[in-house]
Amino acid sequence: MNEIEQILNKNEKIIWEGKPEIIPYAVAYLLPIPVAFILAIIILIFVKSSKHLYLDTISVVFLVVPTLAMFFGGILSFFYRFLNYKFVRYYFTDKRVIFQSGIIGRDFEMTDYDMVRSLSVNVNLLDKLFGKNSGTIVVGNGENYDLTYNSLENISNPYQTLEKLKQISHDIKTDISFPNDYRPKKNKGYQTKYPS
Repeated sequence: MNEIEQILNKNEKIIWEGKPEIIPYAVAYLLPIPVAFILAIIILIFVKSSKHLYLDTISVVFLVVPTLAMFFGGILSFFYRFLNYKFVRYYFTDKRVIFQSGIIGRDFEMTDYDMVRSLSVNVNLLDKLFGKNSGTIVVGNGENYDLTYNSLENISNPYQTLEKLKQISHDIKTDISFPNDYRPKKNKGYQTKYPS
């Protein structure tokens, strides 16, 4: 069952649909695991080389607990992202940007184009190494000091997708303020639709 159809408004059309690249989306959360192993090796070397070092229980807890937290946190985060990947989708419609996720049930976050306040793109090392030209687009929305951010994480062709999103957002915002059928030669008035 396609849950997106249940939340679209009447006559709302999907213009673009995408999902993250699996490797950079999930692998980023495995990074704490090798760091935890390196930290554990350093701790063991430090403890073994100090013949006169007295380690009480509190010292051991402060050394071991962060290492275990990084290790298990990395594993749990990876499995969550891996399971969630199947349900993550991003949509541009003629009304808003929609972010879909959720393992048990579908969660949707939406940003109407007139509420988009900032857009940025980020291509990190994992995107470069494993992503096949992927990156993350961050959408800032809200008003004044109450900005929230949603991300289209690790999507293919982030620069082209950002340009498409900027153009759609600009066209919709302009049409709300100055209804003109998206710059036609003859103005038909306010009841216009965005071309898909």
